[in-house]
Amino acid sequence: MKLKIILITFLVSAVCVGLLLTMSLYIDNSNEVCKKLVIKIDSIGETNYVSNKMIVHLLNNKKLNPENKKRADIDLVKIREAIEKSFSVKQAKCYFTKDNNFKIEITQRTPLFKVVGKKNYYVENDDKRTIFTTAPDFNANVPIVKGIFHDSIAQKEIFDFIKFLKNDDFLSKLITKIYYENGVIKFVQNRDFLLELVVDTYGENNFLNFSFDSSSNSPIVIVGKLKNNEPNNDYAKKLNRLKEFYFESIINQYNFGKYSEIDLSFDKQIVCR
Repeated sequence: MKLKIILITFLVSAVCVGLLLTMSLYIDNSNEVCKKLVIKIDSIGETNYVSNKMIVHLLNNKKLNPENKKRADIDLVKIREAIEKSFSVKQAKCYFTKDNNFKIEITQRTPLFKVVGKKNYYVENDDKRTIFTTAPDFNANVPIVKGIFHDSIAQKEIFDFIKFLKNDDFLSKLITKIYYENGVIKFVQNRDFLLELVVDTYGENNFLNFSFDSSSNSPIVIVGKLKNNEPNNDYAKKLNRLKEFYFESIINQYNFGKYSEIDLSFDKQIVCR
């Protein structure tokens, strides 16, 4: 008998709870006013390409700012779409909180490199290799690529090349400015990084008063064509050969800084001019 009473009590309680939950779903909160706009932007390192100020400015311009508006007058879809179409936003999640705030959670895009030319844009470091722009005030600390080429080249050959550089600590510090023309890749040596190598090895009074040729503002390294699958155009082997050249030059106290051009386009050799 007691067991039966317990079961009946449990069933009645469960039904009541279910009814309360069902009723809560149908409570009309469309007239409740949004108290505050809360924006949370994920951090992707030293530089952020989206700011709270940018998002608020965007929503104000499009008359979509939800603050002090009734829920019924707030279009979550339009707000999300407007934010995701802007600059370097990869994804935006929009929702109301229990305390009637409107929260936006933003995921930023992560650039691998920047293309500078007739069109200025970044290429995202992901599988889709998305092309995107940022606000003029934001500059990412990534390699810069100049030249005349189609966007598809940036998303394929150049992307693969820079991805290779990024996975090599030495090359990623050495190569920060890249030129691409007629399928040939060139880059400017990072002088400061190479001078640091010499100083780290020999101290401040480095060998032969090592310095770069002052008449050359841009010491260029010619890599060659960007077709890493061809035996004679294997940039991985060429750049490894370049690293060996630098290290051997430092060890043997050879002033490679006097050259204005280092050519890697020949098979199994380096030509300095």
